[in-house]
Amino acid sequence: MSKDQRQRVLLGVLLVVVLVVIWWRIGPRISGGSGTGESALRGQAVADDAGRSVADSPEVVELRLEDLEKVAGEFRPGRDPFRFGETEATPIEPPRDETGDAEQEANALEALRRAMEARRLQEATAPSRPALPELDVEFLGSFGSRQTRLAVFSDGAEIFNVLEGGILKDHFVIRQIGFESVDVGYLEYPDEPAIRLAAGG
Repeated sequence: MSKDQRQRVLLGVLLVVVLVVIWWRIGPRISGGSGTGESALRGQAVADDAGRSVADSPEVVELRLEDLEKVAGEFRPGRDPFRFGETEATPIEPPRDETGDAEQEANALEALRRAMEARRLQEATAPSRPALPELDVEFLGSFGSRQTRLAVFSDGAEIFNVLEGGILKDHFVIRQIGFESVDVGYLEYPDEPAIRLAAGG
């Protein structure tokens, strides 16, 4: 080996030794320094989070026990929302007077009973309707002039020609003679309504 080659080898070995010594002295500081920086950053982040949580946390309010005894207001549809909590007076219906109702019903029943009794008495005291004779004839028609018009009747066995105002079968009076009908009244009971007979019927 030449002298120049020997010098180069020695310089290389020396350089390696110097690098090892430098690393042995500075290497822990570099690795420890990076760990310290990360720890510092982590500590800063934790501190920032703590400060933020403290700043963002709601304010602590003092607890008042008397507020727990208050009654919550009730909401009813149709009320004024600006008067929430105020209770409107509910109209109270007066109690029904059952005694008064029973008395009114008794009075109505009594009035009905009196009306029925008065009607019964009136019917009892009123004169009874007479037994009217039966008109058993058929009006056949009329003839003659207007002044002397005759009404013709038949009872199935006999023919009767009667003037207006004349007597028919002792119990009836001819009140009015028309062209197609005749009005026959009762001789003994002039207040009774007349019977109208149609011709041929």
